[in-house]
Amino acid sequence: MSPSGNRYEKEREQIARWNRLHAPGTAVLCQAYPGRVHRTRSLATLLFQRKAVIHLEGFSGYFDLDQVQPVAEPGIAAGKRVAVLFPGQGAQSKGMGRELFAAFSKETHLASQVLEYSIERLCLEDPEGLLDQTRYTQVAIYVVNALGYYQLLRAAPPCKIAFLMGHSVGEYNALLAAEVFDFETGLRLVMKRGELMGKILGGAMAAVLGASSERIRELLGGSGLNDIDLANYNTPTQTVISGPATSIERAMGMLAEQRIEARRLRVSGAFHSRYMSEAHRSFIEYAQALTFTAPSIPVIANVTGRPYEPERILETLSAQITSPVRWADSVRYVQSQGEVDFVEIGSTFLRPMVREISARAPAAA
Repeated sequence: MSPSGNRYEKEREQIARWNRLHAPGTAVLCQAYPGRVHRTRSLATLLFQRKAVIHLEGFSGYFDLDQVQPVAEPGIAAGKRVAVLFPGQGAQSKGMGRELFAAFSKETHLASQVLEYSIERLCLEDPEGLLDQTRYTQVAIYVVNALGYYQLLRAAPPCKIAFLMGHSVGEYNALLAAEVFDFETGLRLVMKRGELMGKILGGAMAAVLGASSERIRELLGGSGLNDIDLANYNTPTQTVISGPATSIERAMGMLAEQRIEARRLRVSGAFHSRYMSEAHRSFIEYAQALTFTAPSIPVIANVTGRPYEPERILETLSAQITSPVRWADSVRYVQSQGEVDFVEIGSTFLRPMVREISARAPAAA
C-alpha cells in the first residue's frame, strides 16, 4: 500500500473511532472559538484533501476533528451527583441508535437473537413501518436507551450516579442500570409488556398543555367524560389523558373550546389507565417466575414518585401498566435529596420537563 494510502486508512480509523463514541449532537469545544460549547451536526466524514471533518451547529462551514474536543453533556461534570433519565414511548424515530449499534455489537446481536429480527434494521430503516407499533416501539426504546447508557458510562467523566429515573417503559432501563436484572431479562420483560399492551386496541392518549391536572379533571367530569383517566403528571402544566379513542377525540374538542391545547400522542392504546388491567394481570403471571435483585442505585418509581422498595419490585413494576406516571413528584423527590444534575439518555424530552418542574412551585397531583 502506498504512503498516501496508509494515511487515508489512518484517517478512516480516526473517523470510525469518532463515530462509535460520539453521536450527532455531541457537545464539543472548538479551537477556533475557545470557551464556547457547540454541537456536532453530523457524523464525521472524509471531505476535501482527505480531511476528517465534522459540521458544527451554528456554523456554515466544516471543522477538522483535530480542532474540536468532545466535552461532557451539560449537567455532567466530574465529581457531580447525577440523576440519569431514560425516555419512554414517544421518543422513537427512524434512525434512532445509529451511532450505537456498531459500538455495542455484542448487545445488538443478543437483542436481535432474542427478538428474532434485526433490532438495528428496525431502528435504522423500519422498512415495514413497525416502529410506532407498541410491541416494536417499546423494545426499540429499551435497547437504544440501554446502549446509550453504556455509552455514557464509557464517555462521561467520573461522577456519582445518585438516582435513576425512567419515564414509562424507560423505567426498565433505570432498573437495568441499577442491576435489578440483566440486559436480556429486561428485554424479555419489555417484549412481554409491549406484546400485552399492544393487544388492547381502541384506546388513545393526548398531552394537555397549559392547564393544571385539577382543572383538566374538573373539565372532564363536567363534560361527562368519566371514562378518561389522567395517565401522566409530567409537569404542573402538562398532563396526559388516556382512554377510549372516541372519548379522547371528544375531550380534545372540548379542551379546544376552552382554549387549552391538546396533542394526540403517537401510541396505539390507552396506556397507564384502567383499560390496561388485563395486560397488568398477564404481566404479573409472566414476571413472577423471575428473580429481581435489590437496586444498587436508587430507582425512582413512576407509580409512587419514591425509590423502589427491594421487596416490592414486581408489584411496583407491574402496577406501572395501569397507574399514572408521577413524573413531577419523582423529580421533586430527587431535588429534595440535595444538589443533583439531571442527564437524559438519547432524547431531549425529559430535561425540559425537569426545568419547568424546578421553576414552578409544587402543585398537587
